[in-house]
Formats: sequence, structure tokens, C-alpha cells
Amino acid sequence: MYVVSIDDQGQERNFLATHISFSGHHFTATINGRLMTFSVSEIISVAAVDEPGEENQPTLSPSQH
Repeated sequence: MYVVSIDDQGQERNFLATHISFSGHHFTATINGRLMTFSVSEIISVAAVDEPGEENQPTLSPSQH
């Protein structure tokens, strides 16, 4: 799982996503069972959060892809 922070017209919005992917200038995340697409420029941060039994994963930012 991931905590996704998005810039929504100057306001920070945070979502819990189950799947994420980067493709070109777009970022896609499954949020609340719905597939949502954002521009990479709207991403503030993406942080992996542990579920029971998962190992620690690094925090991702658009500049790392």
C-alpha cells in the first residue's frame, strides 16, 4: 500500500492507494477501488506503508522514475 500526496489546485490531498504505476508524464493509482490518473507534476510524494508481513519499501518521488 502507498500513501499518495497530490497537489489539488494548491491544496494537498492524501490518499491510500493499493497499486501505483508511472507511465511517461502520468501517474496511475488504485484508490478506494477506483483507478485514478494524475499528471506527474501534481505528485507531492508517494510513500510505501507496511502491511502485515511486508518488508520496508523506499519512499518514491516522481524524480526517481
